Amino acid sequence: MAKCGACGKFLSSSDCIRCSRCTAAFHRACVVIPETATVKSSWICPGCKCKVPREDNSSTPVKGITTTYVVPQVSSDNANTAGSSTIQGLEHDLAQEIRSFRHELSAMRAEIHECRVEISDFKSALHSYDEKITILECRVSSLETKFSESGPVGVDVLEDTIADLKLQLNEREQEFLYNDLEMTGIPEEKNESLMRIIKTISVKLGVEIEERDVVHVERVGSARRNRVEASDGIPGSNSANLMTSRPRSIAVRFARRVTRDQLLRASRVRRLLTTTDVEVAGPPGRVYINERLTRSNRHLFYCARQAGMRMKWRYIWTKDGKILARKEESQPVFLVRCQRDLNKIFGGNVV
Repeated sequence: MAKCGACGKFLSSSDCIRCSRCTAAFHRACVVIPETATVKSSWICPGCKCKVPREDNSSTPVKGITTTYVVPQVSSDNANTAGSSTIQGLEHDLAQEIRSFRHELSAMRAEIHECRVEISDFKSALHSYDEKITILECRVSSLETKFSESGPVGVDVLEDTIADLKLQLNEREQEFLYNDLEMTGIPEEKNESLMRIIKTISVKLGVEIEERDVVHVERVGSARRNRVEASDGIPGSNSANLMTSRPRSIAVRFARRVTRDQLLRASRVRRLLTTTDVEVAGPPGRVYINERLTRSNRHLFYCARQAGMRMKWRYIWTKDGKILARKEESQPVFLVRCQRDLNKIFGGNVV
């Protein structure tokens, strides 16, 4: 089924006419041909008809007619009047053009003046920025010179300041532990009562402690889940494998510092306190009661003891959170506050 060359729709054979040249099909309505009209076999579509060249029509009557044009006669007065009016019109138009040109010229002058003002402001701002940059360059060069001359000294001052700040923070942290004691060597048990252990130790040391005297008590450190607890009736169990890991220490905070000092003095009088006295399961072992130190002071105290043993110093102890050292009974007492003090007291680089 063919499509109409004009509307592009499908057409039937009854309502279809074809061009004799391009054989294109069209609706009758699309090419304005009535349905009752008879179409010749030589019918040409409008598209092909536009392509047909024009014929020579020189023999038409219109071609032979000669037209005469009569120029009207104009009087001299009328000609002068018309000429003057034309000149006046030209002068008026020229005046308007000159006036508009003057307006545009004045507007251009104003814009040029504004541009000059802006350029002047820009130059002044650029000059001020140039001066500021010059001042900054001078300051930077002076600082570089100063740093190059006294650079290492400045770094040492900063390091000393940081060390002093760390020392002050450590001392403040130690002040919060003045009412605390640390008990080590006590085996851990499942569902143990730390308050009962504290009361048992105080009774063995001859110090009366009530529950209201204890603010808080806990095991410090991460729990060791691979700990092998003591058990009776297990074949092959002995004192070597009853406890494969060191028990965590017990931290006690007392409500009053007097109570803490009494218990600490009593523990130093009776130094041979064992786990048998505390009534806990497991093989007998020493129970140590000391002041509770911060992590930094604890590491420093360990280093001081190792250095004292190596240098054969007799006394390395703590008092009120301070680490003290003395070589002999008649020798002076040294206060150890940081690693530099260890290096000064024991010499060398003490780690």
